[in-house]
Amino acid sequence: MAELDSRPGPWLRLSGFGGALAVLTCPVSVSLSQAGLMLALLGWALDSALAVRARRPPALRIEWRPALLAALLVFGFELLALIVNATLAASPGERLLRGLRGEFKDVVLLPAAFWAMAWARDPGRRERLLRWFEIALWILVISGLASIFSIYRLAKIPAMMMSGWEVGPQARLQHHLGTLFVGERPIHFFMPIGLMNTHLTYAALIMLAFPFLALGVLRNVILSPRDLLRGIGLSRTVLFGLASIVLVLNNGRSAIFGAIVATLCGLVYFIKTEIRWKALRLVP
Repeated sequence: MAELDSRPGPWLRLSGFGGALAVLTCPVSVSLSQAGLMLALLGWALDSALAVRARRPPALRIEWRPALLAALLVFGFELLALIVNATLAASPGERLLRGLRGEFKDVVLLPAAFWAMAWARDPGRRERLLRWFEIALWILVISGLASIFSIYRLAKIPAMMMSGWEVGPQARLQHHLGTLFVGERPIHFFMPIGLMNTHLTYAALIMLAFPFLALGVLRNVILSPRDLLRGIGLSRTVLFGLASIVLVLNNGRSAIFGAIVATLCGLVYFIKTEIRWKALRLVP
């Protein structure tokens, strides 16, 4: 495996490029991120096909983790419920298509999870993936903080400049959050949405990142408190604090609930496995 990783083939490099594109552009453009995911999966599939043809182990292998299997079961039950409801509807075909275009389309995120698990099997590739992820999080958080002070949606500013700053259905203003009166000039605050088009899309991205940041800070608190205020540990601590601020100000209640539940599940996992004996020291 080490020899294969030291000289990756062209399709494996394509998969890595697609993965980097998917992660790094996620805070900027959902469409561009999805295109990167398609390249990552295409490179993975072609590299695996060549490995089978050459009778060698593939560089990226699927890991059937319990969490991924549980996600498959959730989408399986959702599909079953959708089919049952469609058969009882007046227009089964129309109901089925509407359901598939709804929340069920999120099933395409599962291949991304399988790709990430396979890519992270190698320590070097895992470090690169984490680096991409942290860069993307900084872009996500900084753009979110910037959008708090802008009445215009950041992603729509170029189009609005070309149209004379006209406001319409395709170029709406931000959701007003509050006003701070300082002297004669009030300062207005708006819901953070970063470079996304809606505050719910931005909330979903922050929700996905929150457990990673929260558990990373908690791990340092228990295992190596000194790392909280230096190097990468300090960077992640600051990032966690800023992400918490924009998540609360975004006011996406379902996203906040999801972030809390996912963090608690991760906390149980960490206590049960990696940091159990260290956590016992916190008990009087």
